[in-house]
Amino acid sequence: MRDVIPTLRIVERVAARVTVLDLTGRLVLDQGDAAFRDCVTDLLARGQNQILVNLHDVSYIDSAGVGRLVAKLLTVRRAGGDIKLMHLTP
Repeated sequence: MRDVIPTLRIVERVAARVTVLDLTGRLVLDQGDAAFRDCVTDLLARGQNQILVNLHDVSYIDSAGVGRLVAKLLTVRRAGGDIKLMHLTP
């Protein structure tokens, strides 16, 4: 059995009617993408469908992370909301 080190930290805050998710770390397969998926799913369950994702402190996004962002964008839009990204890095 291997120890899994979380690769993504998510801090949630609310500004007006928008939920801001401050991400720190790596948005990658298994750890980061699952944490992001679970966070957005929880927000939708609480009726929060206007989401702003702050990527300023994300050091790396792999293809699974990009796929998860797109998948959750579609899920949120189907729920009548939207996801916007800010502070994208190279």
